[in-house]
Amino acid sequence: MKIIVALKRVPEFAEVDLKIDETGKDIRKDNLPFTINEADNYALEEALLLKEKYGGEITVLTVGEKSADEVLRLAMAKGAEFAVRIEGDYRDPVILGFLLSRAISEFSFDLILCGSFASDDGYAALGPSLASFLKLPFACYVNRINFSPPLLVIERELEGGKIEEKTLPLPCLLTISTGINTPRYASLLGIKRSQAREIKVLTLNSLGTNEKEIEEMSSLSLAYLSKPIREAKALFITGSADEISEKVAKLIKERGLL
Repeated sequence: MKIIVALKRVPEFAEVDLKIDETGKDIRKDNLPFTINEADNYALEEALLLKEKYGGEITVLTVGEKSADEVLRLAMAKGAEFAVRIEGDYRDPVILGFLLSRAISEFSFDLILCGSFASDDGYAALGPSLASFLKLPFACYVNRINFSPPLLVIERELEGGKIEEKTLPLPCLLTISTGINTPRYASLLGIKRSQAREIKVLTLNSLGTNEKEIEEMSSLSLAYLSKPIREAKALFITGSADEISEKVAKLIKERGLL
């Protein structure tokens, strides 16, 4: 089985106080650690598990500058055979889907896996966008995959905890939910060996497009970034049990909560 996994390099900001830069449209990235997008890491692990069970090869792709090579090398350290980086810095998932589709159209493949969402901007549109450009059947938020040649039987959780089961023909595209598996760590030997591995770099020109076409395709315009306003109020009620009960009942009535 030939599997393609789309990866994204994102900042690790769980315990970092993010600051907006002078442009007002991005965050300050000085000394900010970066890693593979969380959901993409689960997609990569699922690809590795499928390869281990059914054989095949894995190609990982990303769109980004030279610094994005680190997530590709990490993927190769875990077991991916090939890596491709498309040169550029784009946020619009439609543009990303278009560029990835141009690169992928040169490959033979059975399955494409993407993360279900991006942890940095919160978008969940890359998978559907890519599937649309490649005209592939797809399913989103997948949390279980069973391969029953020549079909995939997948499950995904819907609202209210309901589980939907679908059957898709190959080739197809799936976006993977976090929690579907337990991503492995890369070994030190794998990391060392990955440094000598080739990463194929593609440009807009080699993909048969240009900046003008990309600009015309853009569907998003970022006006500014701002931190969310945090507001919290707490009212402490004191007194005896009867007094507290009376005050609570009065508040509920005054605020129309019943």
